[in-house]
Order: sequence, then structure tokens, then C-alpha cells
Amino acid sequence: MEKAIHESNPLPRGQQRAGGLPLHDELSQERLLVRVEQAVRRELGRRIRDLKVEICQEGVRIAGRCTTYYSKQLAQHAAMTAARGTPLVNDIVVE
Repeated sequence: MEKAIHESNPLPRGQQRAGGLPLHDELSQERLLVRVEQAVRRELGRRIRDLKVEICQEGVRIAGRCTTYYSKQLAQHAAMTAARGTPLVNDIVVE
């Protein structure tokens, strides 16, 4: 599982990006990433391949591959619950 914190358009310290995540609070961002990843893996096991969870400008982004739209939907629901109101981008590809 890869985790990344993107800083494509840095904001001044203390300002918040989309999703309400403070830029200077990397520890809480890391905890959020771990919480979302664990929730998706717990719900779906290996049905999502190459799972990646990262912070992006829009909030939290999940990506990977699966074989059914139902698995994609379950992953999104698990991630949304774990993200606790932080916006979610679902880039899981159904093959």
C-alpha cells in the first residue's frame, strides 16, 4: 500500500485545504490514511488490488483495481465511514 501527501499548491502554514485537513498536521493526516486503508482492507480483503490511499487537494483519494462495481461501492462506503466527513475521491478502476 502506498501513501502519499501531495503538496501541489502549497498554502500558508495553518490554512486548510479541501477536506479541512490542516497542512501542518502531518500526523493526523497519516492517521487518517491508515484508518481509511484499514477500513477498506477489513471490508474487502483482497478484492481491491494495488490499493493506494493518499491525501489530495480534494480530500482523501482511494485508488486500485477490482473486478466488480459492487466491490468499488463497498470500498467507497468503508472509506467514507473511516474518513469521517473528509471528502473522498474514488479512483478505483473496475476491470
